[in-house]
Amino acid sequence: MRYNRLRPPCIQEEYDIIHAVTGLPFLFADVTTSHFCEREALRLERGGLAKAPPTTVLGKLRALDYGLYRRLVAFLEGLTFGRRRPKVRITVSERLKEDFVRQYGEAEGDIIVVPNGVDCQRFHPDNRALYRDKLRQGHNIPLDAPLLLFVGGDWERKGVRFTIEALSLLPDERVRLLVVGPGDV
Repeated sequence: MRYNRLRPPCIQEEYDIIHAVTGLPFLFADVTTSHFCEREALRLERGGLAKAPPTTVLGKLRALDYGLYRRLVAFLEGLTFGRRRPKVRITVSERLKEDFVRQYGEAEGDIIVVPNGVDCQRFHPDNRALYRDKLRQGHNIPLDAPLLLFVGGDWERKGVRFTIEALSLLPDERVRLLVVGPGDV
């Protein structure tokens, strides 16, 4: 069965199902996968529970730009999950599902949790000896130093800056933090 919906110019053909992971295709999707709830982030920011206020002029300009962006994306998210919501919504965690239910209560029955996949053979504790020493040597990390790992983007939202600051509070000065992914703190 084909769905007859108004499609944007970039989607000229009729498809049985449109699955969107992010961006404007959400507005036209039958199935969406979400990795983040913008409206929940706005709630946390407004309540002072997320994102420290900027202290420099450049930081304030970035915050203004980011704030406008966040409100626009939250508005689009509201359009998507409001009246014209998709038939199926996928979140990557139970916590994210809770965020969407908090913000869009009527959506609870439409949300399915599908965690991100992991190659359990490659990322198995038995493989530690294969990668540990080479990785540490490549980043000048002593073999006996405790190592913390952060993998992901959007560092500002995820608080990498706070993790870096917290390192100075640890009693073991040998602790190292390895950050992998795009971002700017």
